[in-house]
Amino acid sequence: MREFLEEVFQRFKNHELLGNYIPSNIRPLAGRKILEKCFFNYGEDDDAKIATKALCQYYEKFGYGIMADFVAFNWDGERERLTGINNYSDMTFDKVYGYERQKQELIKNTEAFLNNKPANNILLFGDRGTGKSSSIKAIGNHFYEDGLRMVQVSRDHFVQLPKVMQELSKWGKKFVIVLDDLSFEEFEVEYKVLKSILDGGLEVKPDNVLFYASSNRRNIIKEVWQDQNMNELHSRDSINEKVSLSDRFGIKLFYDSMDQAEYFALLEKMAEDEKLRISSKNLRAEAVKWEMSHTGRNGRVARQLLDYLHGKA
Repeated sequence: MREFLEEVFQRFKNHELLGNYIPSNIRPLAGRKILEKCFFNYGEDDDAKIATKALCQYYEKFGYGIMADFVAFNWDGERERLTGINNYSDMTFDKVYGYERQKQELIKNTEAFLNNKPANNILLFGDRGTGKSSSIKAIGNHFYEDGLRMVQVSRDHFVQLPKVMQELSKWGKKFVIVLDDLSFEEFEVEYKVLKSILDGGLEVKPDNVLFYASSNRRNIIKEVWQDQNMNELHSRDSINEKVSLSDRFGIKLFYDSMDQAEYFALLEKMAEDEKLRISSKNLRAEAVKWEMSHTGRNGRVARQLLDYLHGKA
């Protein structure tokens, strides 16, 4: 590869570009700076070593083709291929208020993964609207320039997970497979496929793949009182089966709901960051009224209230 690049560079570096040539729009700023070393400083690079090193650095970091164009992908189950997500969330960790310990655990585990150290699949569970899915989205933006890509697989396509991993193993990138809002009813059996993929099946997960899942349930599979009433002959086996999927996730991060004081503090911080002109007293009064028509105190409800107040301003 290096010899090929040096030969191409030497052959074409002094040629005029075609009149109708339109350069590619390299979106990541860091990537653009790397490529500038190749094409803007060629006069100081007679042997093409600087350009070759810069190009290798660029492709190692950002990849090529669709891997350079997108932060995240959906798995198209009908065509059995990856499709880039054009409008990926701009979520960052500073927009996920609170949950500092959980965010640090996510970051440390992902850093270990990218540095080829042992890393765990992660389950984010807890109350709705607390920032579980947002934290996973933030991981994609935070580590994009380090070569991480996100892949979302819907539950309808869990049976195709072996094909997904086979496809991802071909790329020289690291991938997090995202399983959002993961839960199963008692009669649903798709979880058995996922359980086998995560651990226990003959086909092992590639080294360049991790699973991050979010769920409102700690054990993912619905549990009922009958499980505790020992109605089944071997009821302990039934309980073990229901918790076996969540056991496949080495790290479990709990996102709890807020008390009123924490909720008020969150709203005031968000209002200050967004320069919303409203007194603390009036903001708290609006929060209490909003809470009466919305269930729970969490980041999602706070976001909805702030959007409402911005619209009124």
